[in-house]
Amino acid sequence: MKKLLVPFLAILFLASCGMESMNDLMPDQEITAEDHLSEGNGKDMLNTNMRLAPAGSCDDDCIEPGSTDFYPVSDMASIRSGRNTKSVSYSAYNTETDFVVEVTYDITAGPPNAKATIVIDIDGDEVEYKEVESGSTVSHTVPLADGWVGCDEVTFSVVQEGLGTPITFSESYALIPVCSEIAPPLLVEKTAAGTFDRTVNWQLTKTVNPLSHLGAPGDEFLTNWTVTATKFEDLGNYSVSGTITVTNPNSFDVPFTLADVLNDGTTAVITCPGTNDNTGTALAGGSVTCVYSAAPADGSATLNTATVTFDVGSGLTNASATADVTFTENLIGDEAVTLSDPRVAYSELISTTTVEIFTETFTCPTDQSLYTDGVYMETFTNIAYLDGDNTDLEASAEVTINCYLPPSECFSPDFWSQNTQFWTGYDPSDLYADVFGVDRFGTLLENVTANGGGANALARHSVAAILNATRTEVSYDLTVAEIIAGVQAAYASGDFESFKNVLEGENEKGCLIR
Repeated sequence: MKKLLVPFLAILFLASCGMESMNDLMPDQEITAEDHLSEGNGKDMLNTNMRLAPAGSCDDDCIEPGSTDFYPVSDMASIRSGRNTKSVSYSAYNTETDFVVEVTYDITAGPPNAKATIVIDIDGDEVEYKEVESGSTVSHTVPLADGWVGCDEVTFSVVQEGLGTPITFSESYALIPVCSEIAPPLLVEKTAAGTFDRTVNWQLTKTVNPLSHLGAPGDEFLTNWTVTATKFEDLGNYSVSGTITVTNPNSFDVPFTLADVLNDGTTAVITCPGTNDNTGTALAGGSVTCVYSAAPADGSATLNTATVTFDVGSGLTNASATADVTFTENLIGDEAVTLSDPRVAYSELISTTTVEIFTETFTCPTDQSLYTDGVYMETFTNIAYLDGDNTDLEASAEVTINCYLPPSECFSPDFWSQNTQFWTGYDPSDLYADVFGVDRFGTLLENVTANGGGANALARHSVAAILNATRTEVSYDLTVAEIIAGVQAAYASGDFESFKNVLEGENEKGCLIR
């Protein structure tokens, strides 16, 4: 700002030096407002130490729409005239639509009766106030030009006349712009529902120990049936799905892009109406609801976040919403099943892996009419069941009992060749040479079925002899050692027939029951 000094500096100087009596007697010279402005060369009569700096910057500040907070520039000047001291101050500012200059006139010392004339000019639009009393404030408001922008300059002046030397201000003001109206952001809401499959499968097995028994009439055997129902569980097919709703509070349409992610890093696939992807347009005042789905590897995610990106011209460019994630189980299969074993009268509802062992006693029958050729053999099958709404399993195991009558004669080679299950102490695959210590080919089974005489006949009856000698329930006249020694002697002498005849007689005669 500049100060305008009127050509009455001498009078002001004398007044400031206390020459009140002279000033009281001499009338002030009358000068027009135009004269003051033209003759002052752009300077007014205020004290530079009292000028107030502008409160705002057109580059950095702005007026909030609808606000009554502005950025005024102010100034004040005072002059002593005789016994009186007058003060003139102004405040100038712009609103959203107008430029305003407010002027206050005060007599701060001396009689307060003197009135003033105040002229306010804004860009050539002038208003004059007469008979302005001390303590009064007058103002001038001028509409801003159409299309005005921040930092446009407005010039204005203030001239106060009356009670001594006029006080004059001549200024310019850089208009403070109106703040851009910030459009509200889009609003986003979401839901989240997690699910997973718990698949239950069952396995049923049945075993028996031992697999078979061998005995005579009246012999008892203990058998253990083992039933195992095994439960298998598999967790998978994790999924999170829900909706994302975007609401536009603005009066214009807003395009948007959505993203959705779980806190385990899994990205969701979003489908919006009309685009079938993660983009869309929220109409003015409207909403758009999109659906999404995510397939995490497991159930560790606990939070789901949706983010919408948009451009409303100013302000925020994105918004987000979260939803807690809880996974709900979808059971596939049977949580509980019924395990049953009718043979042992067992039935139980189970929900975990279960192992049951049932002991059963088997007895060789004493009724000899049940034996065929002195042999009774029977196989017993035990079937276990596992049943549920989605489970239908069965498993079986078999045990065989082999019973024989104590014969009136010891068993012949034909018997042993046809009933290898009764062999004890020796295996049909054992080599004849290893058992008897002679140079003879073939296994025990091959030799007990050998045809012809000589060494073959001896081989046939020697195998039957050692099998008879190993039986504990009958009395055989020869021991295993004696039989082996006799075979070796026959091979040494070449006389196979003599010892064969001894063995044949023993194998065909009656054996006493022990």
